[in-house]
Amino acid sequence: MRVRVTRYTGEVLGWWGLRSAREQVLLALLLATAAAALYLSLVFAPIQAVRRQALNDIRVYEALGAQLRVAGPALLSARPTGGDASAVAAASAAEAGVAVRRIDPEGERVRVVLQDVSFDALMRWIDLMERERGLRLVELRVERRTSPGLVSADVTVRRP
Repeated sequence: MRVRVTRYTGEVLGWWGLRSAREQVLLALLLATAAAALYLSLVFAPIQAVRRQALNDIRVYEALGAQLRVAGPALLSARPTGGDASAVAAASAAEAGVAVRRIDPEGERVRVVLQDVSFDALMRWIDLMERERGLRLVELRVERRTSPGLVSADVTVRRP
């Protein structure tokens, strides 16, 4: 292998020596231009594209942050606040199709006991209470039942 490399190196140097000084300068300039073009297209351009995308993302996130800071108080005041937590929990349970076994008000908290309810319906109900009714989940205890997909749950919620 070493013999071949040495042989090719000798052939290239011999070929280079046969060129005139003017041709050698032109070939060196051509080689430098090709190396610069390769560097620009394979290294510099992809880095610039990623940098440009990152700067765009930063602008978008800054704009969103500014919009949230402006809209924040309005969003908090738009949350439903009417009714006590027991009534809101009972109404949202009926809306979600969850049968409530018992509701126990405990100061600021409300404990809701459910029996033989679909796990999916339970999760939808909790999501409904948190997103649209202004209640926060404080504690959740879920026990599976013998029937597939059914659970019993002890849910404690409160106003934020």
